[in-house]
Amino acid sequence: DLMKVRLLLLGPGESGKSTIFRQMKLLYGDYNKEEKERMTQVVHSNVISTIKTLILQARLYGFVSDEDQAYYDFLLGVKDMSLLNSALAAIIKIVWEKEPIQRAWKLRHEFQVVESMSFFLNDIGRISSPGYMANAQDILHARLRSTGITVDRFTIDGSCFEMYDVGGQRNERKKWIHCFDNVNAIIFVVALNEYDQMLFEDEATNRMTDAIGFFR
Repeated sequence: DLMKVRLLLLGPGESGKSTIFRQMKLLYGDYNKEEKERMTQVVHSNVISTIKTLILQARLYGFVSDEDQAYYDFLLGVKDMSLLNSALAAIIKIVWEKEPIQRAWKLRHEFQVVESMSFFLNDIGRISSPGYMANAQDILHARLRSTGITVDRFTIDGSCFEMYDVGGQRNERKKWIHCFDNVNAIIFVVALNEYDQMLFEDEATNRMTDAIGFFR
């Protein structure tokens, strides 16, 4: 324990804590086959839920036309946890490239959608190909909401680092108190691109304002 360094990642939801956590694991640990398969499912779910959100927002903004409704209705009926295949991916690609959907994407700061999802939507042919398995970049871009406390250990230059990742939504923050014992350093994470976005759990509160207030 004398050589163990305990690091605690804190910050609001969707600030990038889990991305740092995954980056550390990719650099100093490894993802086994089961973990990569799980992240593959997360990537597929991310894509489906994102395109559905964009369709609903485009309709809300009044951007859509009657000629595309069949595509939209079909995708809205797809379950978020479905796995992508070439046929479904082809429809998502068509819809993603539609002007109403791109207009909605440009207004993404006004609703809840993950910024990194364009990485997958612009490369949907690859992530829907037979035998696809999430790679390092996919793992970093994927969105998996953190709940509870996740711990991993890494050995760096002979020292053992124990890193804690915790959920950042308001209802998760009461659990943070259990992580402070014997912590050597706290890394407080804030996403700069969230200056004009609202909280997932409270759409009346600016994310940057919440982060700064909580840090204080």
